Amino acid sequence: LWLPAPAPASASRTPRAASSGRPARSADFAAIARLGDAVNALHHERFPFIFTPAGDLAAHAAFWRARWREGAAEQFWVAERDGGVVGFASAQVVDETPNALGRSHRFVRVGAVRVDAPLRGRGSGTALMQAIHAPAAQEGAREVRLTVWDFTRGAIALYERLGSALRSRYMARPLG
Repeated sequence: LWLPAPAPASASRTPRAASSGRPARSADFAAIARLGDAVNALHHERFPFIFTPAGDLAAHAAFWRARWREGAAEQFWVAERDGGVVGFASAQVVDETPNALGRSHRFVRVGAVRVDAPLRGRGSGTALMQAIHAPAAQEGAREVRLTVWDFTRGAIALYERLGSALRSRYMARPLG
């Protein structure tokens, strides 16, 4: 795969003052579950008819662990600050096959990104995205794609600072 394999659980944790991104390891999933629950809480607040309520960390841990395993298409990274996990991201390479409407190309699809609220704006989101971008480009991915909810203005600002631009809109209309 184009992405680094998950680091072994025994890898050492070096305290760092600045944020840094690294591949996730099994020991990170308690933090990933906590961060995933926070993402879910935000989305449930806006769209309770789509997203489940927050608070079930065991369900989040099971969900994210099922998506992460060595050799899987979707890979995970964590951001560390002062030796603790303060953010995570998931992504995978997609090889688009040619058809009557489009050409073949390789891109990276970012699935989830979350940084602890009190630490936003201090480089953790940037570190996560850079951890995704560098190996993807080395493996021939031509772009990074992600879906971002319109109410997450801070995330939108981060992605724009990193060079992303609006390409399309996903719209919904409730029925009934």
